[in-house]
Amino acid sequence: MRVPVPHRVDVGLVRASNHKSTYFGCCLGTGFSGRVSWESRRIRRLQGVINFVLRTEYDDRLNKFNRHLAELSAAIKVLNARYESFVRTRQAAVHSYEGYDTPIARLRTHVSGSLAKVNQLLARQGHIIELVAIDVLTARRERLAEYQDQARYALADSYDRATKARVDGKTAALAPSGRPE
Repeated sequence: MRVPVPHRVDVGLVRASNHKSTYFGCCLGTGFSGRVSWESRRIRRLQGVINFVLRTEYDDRLNKFNRHLAELSAAIKVLNARYESFVRTRQAAVHSYEGYDTPIARLRTHVSGSLAKVNQLLARQGHIIELVAIDVLTARRERLAEYQDQARYALADSYDRATKARVDGKTAALAPSGRPE
């Protein structure tokens, strides 16, 4: 089997936007029949189109790239300015708190001492409240016992009066002889 070998070289002409012409060469492959294949023609045409587009649109793409680069540079300058402002503010905040270590330590000691004193007073006050509550409840129990005794005496007195009235009613119904009439 024979390997196909290109048998001719085509030379094409590409015209650029600057009115200069550039020649390019392309080897065309031949098929088994010795003719130029359609793939080779297509490849040559696409290479020419790509070279043409690259050479004619390069300036436009370069200008667009430079314009976008300038816009990004402006945005980066704004972000850098914000970041530097943030760094300055943070440093100012850190420096503004210098010298407060001693007073803060002194206040912490004072607060811990006051907290211990408050806890002691709470315990003492709780004990006093407990004693007062016991005294009040004891007085209430004694008062309720007195009320209970008064209620018993009142009930007994009421019972005695009811019984006396019934006995008096029966004795009045009896004749002086002691016999019922």
